[in-house]
Amino acid sequence: MSDTDKTRDELIEELNRLRALLAGSIRQDARPARDSMMGYGGEEEWQIMMDMLGDFLFIVDIKGSVIKTNPVTVQKLGYSMEELLSMNIFDLYPPERRAEAEESYSQIIVGEKYLCDIPFRSKSGADIAIETKVTPGKWRGAEVIFSISRDVSAGKAVEYELRVAFEKMKSILSSVSAYIWSGIIDPGGRFTFIYRSPALSDITGRQQDYFRGGFDEWFGIIHVDDRERVSDLYRRLLARQVDRGDDTYKIYHAGGDIRWVRDSILARPFGDNQVRLDGVVSDVTERRRAVEALEKSESRLKGILSSMTELVFAFDADMRFIFYHTPDMNKLYRQPEEFIGKLHSEVMPADQNTLFRAAFEATKTNGEAEFEYWLEIGGGDRCYSAKLSPIVTEGRFDGVVALVRDITDQKKLQDALFRSERRYRELFNNIHDGSTWIDMNGRLIDFNQPFEELLGYERDELYLKTVWDITPEKWHDLEKGIVEKQLVERGYSDPYRKEYTRKDGTVVPVEVRKYLIRDDEGKPEGTWVIVNRVPA
Repeated sequence: MSDTDKTRDELIEELNRLRALLAGSIRQDARPARDSMMGYGGEEEWQIMMDMLGDFLFIVDIKGSVIKTNPVTVQKLGYSMEELLSMNIFDLYPPERRAEAEESYSQIIVGEKYLCDIPFRSKSGADIAIETKVTPGKWRGAEVIFSISRDVSAGKAVEYELRVAFEKMKSILSSVSAYIWSGIIDPGGRFTFIYRSPALSDITGRQQDYFRGGFDEWFGIIHVDDRERVSDLYRRLLARQVDRGDDTYKIYHAGGDIRWVRDSILARPFGDNQVRLDGVVSDVTERRRAVEALEKSESRLKGILSSMTELVFAFDADMRFIFYHTPDMNKLYRQPEEFIGKLHSEVMPADQNTLFRAAFEATKTNGEAEFEYWLEIGGGDRCYSAKLSPIVTEGRFDGVVALVRDITDQKKLQDALFRSERRYRELFNNIHDGSTWIDMNGRLIDFNQPFEELLGYERDELYLKTVWDITPEKWHDLEKGIVEKQLVERGYSDPYRKEYTRKDGTVVPVEVRKYLIRDDEGKPEGTWVIVNRVPA
């Protein structure tokens, strides 16, 4: 019966029989005997098998010349059937690996090798990953080699991607500064490491072999102050009382110094009553030192602030309140929860905010700025002085610190002094006699208008004179005697006559009376002089 008379099922059954027969002849580690070589004489059977088989199938002579092949080779290699039948099978391998392929075929035939994994190279130059099995046999009475090659490109691609991903992950883990580890502990308490990253030696100063015993060696390098606490955490993890652990503690570095580490561990069941632990140990020594330094700095700052009676506020670059200090909460315009994190304009009155904004901008360019403002607090108006200084972070303007002082009492004293001085000035200037205030060295400190008119000098000119400049020299000894014998001893002088020299050089006769002015400690501070012009 010819193939054309067979049903579809019969053809498939025949193909499966041929495949089984061919596969049975390619056994691992079995060199076929010469008298058991395959012998096929059914052209039609081979044709069906070769047309339907999805693998590369070749029949080649003992020199490798292609006698027959199937359509798959045409489709995947890009050669025409005529080209393939004129080629040697080793022409399909990369030229640089041809000799290797020939050797592999020989080793497979003699049973020294199971398969050849050298790729085919298509007509276009692309390599196709394959696994080839070969076996000797007979074809039409001639000795031939049967070659079946399976396309494993998809599997190879997956394998390659996995290998690349693994190497990449391994490279990443090796470059991470944290020590990453993983291990399993069995029911008997024996611990086995699965993975340990190289950062272990950087953090502890010890090589991996030092910790081959597991946790005992690790607990041994933990500072005595922290050892029991960390050991208890690991015991609870191994007993599955907790699934996660996170602690920061000290270890003894091999170099002799003490390091701070943060240890994060995850525990989960694994296999038959085993527990798997995965951990990350980070060196946080520098961070810890920075925290300690910051705590000391903040402690010093609190100490400084606690002794201050002023209010202190800090603002970020957007003029938001970020910090405050006050010796008394009643001195605040608003409670902290009402202004921290908010813009100055959202908290303070508009007129005061205008002053603050101008000072804030001036601080950016001038380094500091000051302004005064009035604010109603506690049912009364209070006056404040604000001094702004810049906050600079890495050379960049990052906000301001405002030192705020309550100057209400000072302001009231200034106003009272101003009013007193104004009354004094009015009284001083309304006295018809000349009057002047000189210090103990004779410098003119103050004087009224009649005294200016008497001497003919401008006010600014008189401030540069002394009593000796405006008194003729012949009166100097008299002046000194009056000061020593009358003024210092009893605090005032009797009226006496002398002369003054006017700006134009003329001499004017005057009658003078002096009164001693003392400071708060009773020491002589100056002299009050009343001057009357007398006829010549």
